[in-house]
Amino acid sequence: MSPIVCWTTSHKYAPRFDDKQSPRSKVWGPNPGVEGSTSEARPGHAPATSGIRNPCFGVRALDFGLRTSDFGPADFLCRTSDFGLSSMADSIKDELQAWLEFYHELGVAEFYRREPSHALAESEIRNSDSRLPSAPPARPQASDSRLRTSHPGLSVAPPVPALNLFDAPSAPRTGPETLEQIRQDIGDCRRCKLAPTRHNIVFGQGNPHAELVFVGEGPGADEDEQGLPFVGRAGKLLNRMMQTVGLKREDVYICNVVKCRPPENRTPEKDEVEACSPFLYRQIEAIKPRLVCCLGAPAVRTVLGVKEGITKIRGRFYDFGATKALATVHPAYVLRNPREEKILREDFEKIRDFLNQR
Repeated sequence: MSPIVCWTTSHKYAPRFDDKQSPRSKVWGPNPGVEGSTSEARPGHAPATSGIRNPCFGVRALDFGLRTSDFGPADFLCRTSDFGLSSMADSIKDELQAWLEFYHELGVAEFYRREPSHALAESEIRNSDSRLPSAPPARPQASDSRLRTSHPGLSVAPPVPALNLFDAPSAPRTGPETLEQIRQDIGDCRRCKLAPTRHNIVFGQGNPHAELVFVGEGPGADEDEQGLPFVGRAGKLLNRMMQTVGLKREDVYICNVVKCRPPENRTPEKDEVEACSPFLYRQIEAIKPRLVCCLGAPAVRTVLGVKEGITKIRGRFYDFGATKALATVHPAYVLRNPREEKILREDFEKIRDFLNQR
């Protein structure tokens, strides 16, 4: 590695050397090349040369290999001549030598050569451009339609899926998205803090062309174990409610707001819902049901954006894009409050009546 010297004048104070002084005896004085310089001492400030004005066009000394301890007066003259600097004025050479000794006394022993920063940056940009795809595929835009309740005076904005900048862009679609494609996109999901404690991702189950979609809160212990939605006690009650109105489980589609079980069956937190709900919206879009039934307050908040208590809005139908949505209580709520089963039965009768309309 060959040494070379290059400094940039940037400060108004510089060491001044008298002709009779050794380069080691430095007297702080004004830098005649910088406006406003004075002879006031500035302890602690790194000086800049007075006679050298960036001989290497802005490239810093660190951009070249340099070992200060290697330079004596004779070596300095010899090595600078190797780089075409022998034509430099003697006064500049003297100052360069003084600077080398100055930094050597400070303990700065070596500098290492590297490519100029601007050239390196341009090279990296060219290399990265060659590896980038020509254009990422566009993501689907959220609908501008609004949700309207059948009860006048209430309107809510549709939820907008959160986009994760760390997700890889989806492959270009050749047709409507399928549930299989959405499941592949989820993969072995690690998008939120529920992932480390889960056993299985509970994506959903049922008819991919169902007229009715049930949306719950999240998987419980049984669902987490089997990887299927609503297979525990709440699922058995849901099956019984469907049977009372003539519905079969294989004819509907069942899924949840979050695909992984929250610890101790707690309510999903905001960041977990934001990470997982875009996949729910895509599932609904892929199925295109006539009716979405939101089971419980978390599903109502996520799908409809309604924050009112579930007991106040249950049984109401909302416009949800090109389909309808119904809010009702979660089967687990009925298990905790058996006398409220009639509420769930009434809402399921409304579901039956709606689906019978053609």
